[in-house]
Amino acid sequence: MFIVEEKILGNYYLNPMKVVGWEGIWGVCFYVVFLVIAQIIPKFTPSGLFPYGKVEDSFAALKEMFSTNLWIFFLAVCTIFSIASFNSFGLSVTKFASAAQRSTIDTSRTVFIWLFCLLMPSDKVSQPYWS
Repeated sequence: MFIVEEKILGNYYLNPMKVVGWEGIWGVCFYVVFLVIAQIIPKFTPSGLFPYGKVEDSFAALKEMFSTNLWIFFLAVCTIFSIASFNSFGLSVTKFASAAQRSTIDTSRTVFIWLFCLLMPSDKVSQPYWS
């Protein structure tokens, strides 16, 4: 994917922010279509895997997100901006440097997050949410 982006960005003048914006618009369009389909599909397993009776219930999810804690909504918005910034910076690296450098940065990001999580002090071990 990075090589294709480098080829396209090298041949044309494209603003990385505009590319990320269009990528986001297409992503929203695909997810809206997917969510509409997923809300129509009834549950097909007898287990409690789908507690609302269908594969997806976006209205129930939004209701829980707003009624439980507004920090969840705030963190979701922060995550969206974080991913958009990461994609924009990644496209800028691909445009002005190379796809190999972007790939190295992308791989090192995982290592740095892993090290950060290992080095963070913790008073207690967190339990999985399902237990």
